[in-house]
Amino acid sequence: AGVAEGNFALSVIDKVKKIYLFEPDDNWVEALKYTFEPYKSKVVIINKGISNYLDYKTTTIDREVLESEVDFIKMDIEGEEFYALEGAQRVISSSKHMKCAICAYHQEFAYAILKDFLIKNQFCVEPTAGYMWYFNEMRPWILRHGLIRAEK
Repeated sequence: AGVAEGNFALSVIDKVKKIYLFEPDDNWVEALKYTFEPYKSKVVIINKGISNYLDYKTTTIDREVLESEVDFIKMDIEGEEFYALEGAQRVISSSKHMKCAICAYHQEFAYAILKDFLIKNQFCVEPTAGYMWYFNEMRPWILRHGLIRAEK
């Protein structure tokens, strides 16, 4: 989720059975269609953002992902990460072995709520080593965990 140019997805495409790419930016989606054309039998490109609600530009993982088991979730979606996980309850519950790499720096409370959510859903959780210096024009600069890793 938050695919942009699809670098991560492209790096693992030969190792996966199926991959869902969630990207709300129309310009990136057009490029993704060309990039993943050779893999179109196992790539689903969804031109929407993800959260815990549905509307014309937003969907949920539970609505779009039809498989009962998902191995990996990667998210960098500008602060919607927690809400997107809420919208993936079925997928998370039905997946016995899952890993996640989720950005946790967009909001000052993100790491704590993501960690709590993942632990409640039987994940072992760890941040990446160190911190990142997060700049926001509206608030003072602050050190934050950049990424949270989880596995069950």
